Amino acid sequence: MDADVRRSHEYQLERARADRAELERRLELDRAAAELAELEASIELELDGLSRRVHLLGSGRGRIPVSATTRRRVMAAGACFYCGSPDRLELEHVHPISRGGTNRLDNLVAACFPCNRNKRGLTVDEWRDRSSSSDFVYTPVSAPSGADDERTPHDNAG
Repeated sequence: MDADVRRSHEYQLERARADRAELERRLELDRAAAELAELEASIELELDGLSRRVHLLGSGRGRIPVSATTRRRVMAAGACFYCGSPDRLELEHVHPISRGGTNRLDNLVAACFPCNRNKRGLTVDEWRDRSSSSDFVYTPVSAPSGADDERTPHDNAG
């Protein structure tokens, strides 16, 4: 009878081990399913954001980043294309991306923060027309010249 009890205990132990292995497998599957659901939700958000951007841009392309080389070439001007200020320079699209502009070098200039924020998504002509009726002074420059240039940055950008 001892042998029968021993076999019964061994069988129960094997069953418990098999049940535990099955529970661990199910737990791992549940974890994987939860990770997959999070990943799918993240991808959906990214795709949703991308489709909104594409919709806002009105084209079939998403934002294409400006290369570091192009950025350096544009920023090497060292002064705002619009007012000549050397302060707080940013990359600026002359013809806005939102209006069909590109990241080509011929559409990029360095612009100071006030000019860039004031121009927003306007074309240069629209900005010039709007600026003539406000207190913002639009003083375009062709290109920054040497240190003896007498252009001064504007103070009244808003």
